[in-house]
This record gives sequence, C-alpha cells and structure tokens, in this order.
Amino acid sequence: MTTAYVTFASSQKTALRKPILIAEREDSLFSQSWFPVCLTTEVPVGTIIGRDFLDGRVIVYRGQDGVARIQSAYCPHLGADLWVGKLVEDRVHCTFHPQ
Repeated sequence: MTTAYVTFASSQKTALRKPILIAEREDSLFSQSWFPVCLTTEVPVGTIIGRDFLDGRVIVYRGQDGVARIQSAYCPHLGADLWVGKLVEDRVHCTFHPQ
C-alpha cells in the first residue's frame, strides 16, 4: 500500500489532511506513481536484478527484445525470489520450476 495526502482547495483553505491509504491493484502493479528503482544502465539485456521496494521486493529485467520490465520478485507458486531465476524468451522462470 502507498500513502497519499489529499489537499482541499476552492472555498476552503488549503490544508494537509490525514493520510489516506490507497491500495494498489490486485495484479500487483504500482499504478499510482513513479518510483525510481534503478538506472537503465544497471539492467543490460539478459540481466535480472532484485531490489527492496516499499515493504516488499521487486525484480527488474531486460529481455532479448530490449524492453525493461519490473514485477514482484516472488514466485506466485513457491514464494522463491525470482532474481535467482533465469530469462527464457523475455520471461523470468523460477529456478525451482522445471523447464
């Protein structure tokens, strides 16, 4: 969850109110803001890096197509950290799953 602060304007004085917790979407995408996680130069083609992020962990990787991607670092089946996985055809495969 991220914290957002809401301000009120118009006829009211602009004031900082209590924080409102905004839940991210169920598909685990952080859709509310941009968060710098790493530099593009840190993610060459074929590389997976893991980073602590907010209260969890993410992986950043760049497939053979050159597109940088970010997702939860945890395997949805076993909970393993995917930074120890490998890239196969622009997708991350968990090290504990057979190919």
